[in-house]
Amino acid sequence: MALCLEVFEHPPEWTRIIRNMRRLLKPGSLCVVTAASDPRAPHSAVDGEALRCGEYYANIPEEALRQVLRDCFPQYEISYLPRGDVQALACT
Repeated sequence: MALCLEVFEHPPEWTRIIRNMRRLLKPGSLCVVTAASDPRAPHSAVDGEALRCGEYYANIPEEALRQVLRDCFPQYEISYLPRGDVQALACT
């Protein structure tokens, strides 16, 4: 199993993280991810407060996450919560 919770909005290369998780998982494994999506306000990876100088931040659109999971996993489910959360469960 792989968990990646509330991370993808902080590095610009978040899709590479998903691809690497898939590469490392054995057949039959689960991958659970959550990320900030619109309309969540930008926040620091350090403490959840205002962004610090030099920090990257971009909300993850549901469709962008869906596209990467479609490319990497044979089975996946995504849910979007209007407060600004996108969540997914994928299986190898």
